[in-house]
Amino acid sequence: MIDEVLGEVPRTEITGIVCCVGPGSFTGLRVAVSVAQGMAWGLDIQVAGVCSLELQAMTFAEAFDLADCVILSMIDAQIGQVYARLFMQDARGLTPRSAAILCPPDDLRHQANFGESLSNVTLGGRPIYLIGSGVSLIAGEEKNLKVAIKQADVDVRPSAATLARYAFSKRDVLQWKSPWDLQPQYVQKDIGWKKLGEQGSRA
Repeated sequence: MIDEVLGEVPRTEITGIVCCVGPGSFTGLRVAVSVAQGMAWGLDIQVAGVCSLELQAMTFAEAFDLADCVILSMIDAQIGQVYARLFMQDARGLTPRSAAILCPPDDLRHQANFGESLSNVTLGGRPIYLIGSGVSLIAGEEKNLKVAIKQADVDVRPSAATLARYAFSKRDVLQWKSPWDLQPQYVQKDIGWKKLGEQGSRA
């Protein structure tokens, strides 16, 4: 798959690797980070991580050339909860207005600092677009958010092409680090599975 992506580009021309670090699928994040780490270590280059929710918001804003709006980026966590993060899109570009959170769909407005941020950024009548795979989970909850909702009638997912363009245009602002310092962003603190040694006797 890596050879297919690179095509005829020599590995010696790769000067940095950027990947999504989450939140998202536990296995998917580990695969992405480990591939980025392995390639960067072998090529002796640096890596940079980007939030999946931020990339999803970038992908949406880029596709529709939006300005002066709020984007609530959500991903279905597959456990009856959503990953969510709030962004403002204006003349300066995309700006995060909250940390990434994980919560039940009906609890977004009660999360620490999240509800307050949502109220603050939507002052002035800015529209708020709900995007991502988590949108269907909050159906019926929009009225409780008490903001001017504009449903995005598109299937938005984080785009690798958008990530590549972002990496080239924002190279100087990315936080480059050594491969071994790149870590997945696990917003979910309580992992349901246990290591074999933690499972106890099955007898």
